[in-house]
Amino acid sequence: MAILLSLLLPGLGQFYAGSAAKGVMFLMFSVVNFVLMFAIIGFFFQTINWLWSMIDANMTANDYNTRLIMSAA
Repeated sequence: MAILLSLLLPGLGQFYAGSAAKGVMFLMFSVVNFVLMFAIIGFFFQTINWLWSMIDANMTANDYNTRLIMSAA
């Protein structure tokens, strides 16, 4: 689910997985890259930000689930 949310909007998956600071960071990078798209370079960086956001959302959700399971045991 976190990956799908980050596919829609970078940072949304991090919010879902409980890491608001990372979510804000990815959202801020998206805004900066949107502005840089007028200088063409933003397209490259936004693609990297988007892909890394999905990868990080998966890792963050896995860490969250592991901590949740360990605390329940």
